[in-house]
Amino acid sequence: MPDNVTTTVQSGETLGMYAKIYGCSTEELAKLNPGKIGKNGHIKQGDVLIIPIGKKPEATNKEGRTTLQEKANWFNDKLEEAKMRIYDPKLTGEEREKYEQEYINLLNMQKKRNEAAEISINEDNMHFDLKIKEDITLAEFRELFPEVAKSFSDYADETKQTRFKNGTGYVRDPEKITLKKGANFSLKTQEYANQGFFSELYTSIQKTLGMGEFD
Repeated sequence: MPDNVTTTVQSGETLGMYAKIYGCSTEELAKLNPGKIGKNGHIKQGDVLIIPIGKKPEATNKEGRTTLQEKANWFNDKLEEAKMRIYDPKLTGEEREKYEQEYINLLNMQKKRNEAAEISINEDNMHFDLKIKEDITLAEFRELFPEVAKSFSDYADETKQTRFKNGTGYVRDPEKITLKKGANFSLKTQEYANQGFFSELYTSIQKTLGMGEFD
């Protein structure tokens, strides 16, 4: 039998969200919490719900991964780690609510990532291929995809550059450059560890979108 735990409903949380987090059904939750589940599964902020925590998920085997595979699986690993923390029946109420919120935040981020871009490993195992699914600035891109934009982020933060020479002029505030929907380009993985990444990212985008996008 699964262990039951309790959690306090926070603003914006739904019955379906709890079912997803704990791997149970909304029907199970309703049965355990008579009188607390309203029409269409509505739950009230501040109510304490009983949750069947179920069996802890199996951890992904990460042996033998290449550095590129580590980066490609970075976000899924964070989701898994966040969910694993929740599956501890000994957590205090405060700890449980904190870890639930961390997981919910990651789920929301996952949705935004899926809406913004598709990222895959190139067949040469040396590049990430990106397909932009909606207009997004470089600043938004690096917040949503830190695993592939970390060096760009570090470089921009450390130098605090707001202008970057491109060979024919200057671009003002590169973080406001917009990656356009439908654009495709690649990021070289070997550039992650040095400042050349910023130049590499800029050049890749420039070739794909044309200088008009940066005016």
